[in-house]
Order: sequence, then C-alpha cells, then structure tokens
Amino acid sequence: MNLVPSREFITWADSTGIILDPIYAPPKCLVHKSATAERRWWNTPRTAQALDHFVHHILTHTQPWRSCYLWRRGGVWTQLKPPLNLLDDIRAVVRMGPAAPTHFHGAVEYSHQELEQLAGQIAMHVASGWCVIHDLFVLPDNGRSIIHTDHHDVVHIGSRDNEDMSRLTEHMATGGYALPTELLDWTFKRPGWMK
Repeated sequence: MNLVPSREFITWADSTGIILDPIYAPPKCLVHKSATAERRWWNTPRTAQALDHFVHHILTHTQPWRSCYLWRRGGVWTQLKPPLNLLDDIRAVVRMGPAAPTHFHGAVEYSHQELEQLAGQIAMHVASGWCVIHDLFVLPDNGRSIIHTDHHDVVHIGSRDNEDMSRLTEHMATGGYALPTELLDWTFKRPGWMK
C-alpha cells in the first residue's frame, strides 16, 4: 500500500482522461472527461460473503492492471467506523490492510498482489458508508474504469465508451448481477439505459 498525495494523484488521473467532475460543488466525484463515457450502477448485495464475491467480480473485469488507486470523495481520509476494541482493530487490519492515516489528503494505491486488502477496503466502504463523504472511487492504473461506491447502496461503474460498457454489463450479468430496472430512491434520475 502506498500513499499518493492529492496533487500527484490528480495529475496521474488527468493523464488517463479522468478528472474531478466540473458540474458539482465539492466534495467532487471523479469522472471520465470523454464525451463518449458511459456509466451504470448495480445494487449491492446485503451479506458479507455475497458482497465480497460482488467486489471481486467487478475487479476481475477491470484487469489487466498492476495497481488500483482508492480516492475518498473530496480526497480526505477519515475513519468510517472507529473500532469498538483492540480485537476489532486487529481484525480490520488483517482483512483490509492498514488504513490511510486519518485526515490524509490523497489516494491509497494497492498493488495487484494486495488484491484481498483492496477488495476488503472496497467492501468495507460499501457496507459502512452512509453519507457522501464516505463514497469511494477505485481507479485501476489502466484508466479504463471508474468504480464508485455510493452511500445509496449501489456501485456505479464508468467506462470510457459504449463498447467497454457493453463488455462490463455482459460480465456483470454472467456473474448474476443484472442492471437494475427500478430507481433505488427519489434522489436517482432515470437514466436512458434503464427501461
């Protein structure tokens, strides 16, 4: 695990065609700047085992990559849920690897050899994030995809173009993860891809 300061991370992201969303006020999302970019979302499973499988299934589509960057919305890391005791703290480190220091500004980079810790961090954000500052962006170093864990119990995935999105949608469906057919709540606008 490497800590990558905000300026260095944003410079790298921009070189791959990924920028801070110019439309919304801070804390900003990461988006592809290409006009051909596509985005979909999937509802997240409710059990720990199903969530772990879901996260691994997503990560297999985004390969090949050597490393993935995790970026908290706004770029600042704070504890989602403080551990109740030392045993909980140790379990979290074993499952997810060491956490970024509280109030660190930047991204956390995981190598492909740290896949299990990466998947654990993503699953933890899906399971315990409850507001916008808990949203997490996962960027494989190949720049093809943006995985966005949303506090609304969905995971958004953005791709550079429609062809890549079609491959992703098919990959997700083969794993048993069909696109949703209904909006999750009133905060979602009906996208063109939803029938």
